[in-house]
Amino acid sequence: MKIFCVGDVHGDLLVFVSALYEVGCVINAQEVINHCYKHKLGALNAPKLLWNYAFSANNNVVFIMGDVVDSKRGQEMPENIDNIEYSEEYMINTCTDFCRQHKHHFIHIIGNHEMACVVDTMHNEKYRSMYKCNNKVTSKLESRKLCKSGWKKIMRSHLLNFAKPLIFRSYEVDNQKCNLLFCHGGLDGKFIQFLKNEYYLPVENTMSKDFWMQVENKCSMFYKDVLRGKRKAVDYYTGMDYSPDWSRIHKNDNYNEYPFFHILVVGHSAEHMIKTKSLISEDKSKTIKVFTDMQLSRVFNEENNRDRYVFMFKPNLRRKVFENHKINFELLQLP
Repeated sequence: MKIFCVGDVHGDLLVFVSALYEVGCVINAQEVINHCYKHKLGALNAPKLLWNYAFSANNNVVFIMGDVVDSKRGQEMPENIDNIEYSEEYMINTCTDFCRQHKHHFIHIIGNHEMACVVDTMHNEKYRSMYKCNNKVTSKLESRKLCKSGWKKIMRSHLLNFAKPLIFRSYEVDNQKCNLLFCHGGLDGKFIQFLKNEYYLPVENTMSKDFWMQVENKCSMFYKDVLRGKRKAVDYYTGMDYSPDWSRIHKNDNYNEYPFFHILVVGHSAEHMIKTKSLISEDKSKTIKVFTDMQLSRVFNEENNRDRYVFMFKPNLRRKVFENHKINFELLQLP
């Protein structure tokens, strides 16, 4: 069994397909890319026959750690990003397909950029290029309106039905339980308190599995309320900087409020390399936090030849020891 974590790809189709190939989801990455370059309609018509739907047969799990979309920065698209129509729609549709086919083996964690596509009225104009919307529309104004409505519909449907804001998993490592939490930003005590106040958490013991199962469930309820436009939930969300997709807790400190977890995996907080950090709780126990956002997208890199990696965790192989935890991991270099 292998657990793969793909950090923020931010609309870079080449990096996205390369990562899926490296983790075993794509049979031939180059054919997918060649098709997207060659065909006029771009990525929407790339053949799904190249997807390896059998990748989960060996019990592997892939976590897409959020912020799949939004390659635009500033007024213009950067020159080193491929100008392929519908590429971001294609990436989200691909996530939908894999989440549908492999519910427990391909998991898309909701990022703040995915949420903003739905709830932030100005977001798409800042981060999405209009050429990706509809090549049949000539008017820039009409194109912008069509893009915003159509794109929001695609994104809302995917997030409501297939993506998760926070995932708790427990695996066996050397005959002992290893508890992991996956979210895009971070796990902030303020958000747990918010769930207690607004969504009711009957189990209060934070060292119990039942507590974190209910946190996962109530967190999903909150995000669905936001995505469905429930006014109270939207107001709460837009005023938060501590939600699981936005929080940058532990970026500058190492205090761990929840020692139940052995490993926390996040994206969002950009690093130049996949980074790990030891968090210390009051009882001196340690939790490893893994930062997977190494700015994979070429939009952040003037030099396209910079090495890019995907985080891989192997519960059954002892490759590397972190502190007091027997946590085995590798970095897979993307082609």
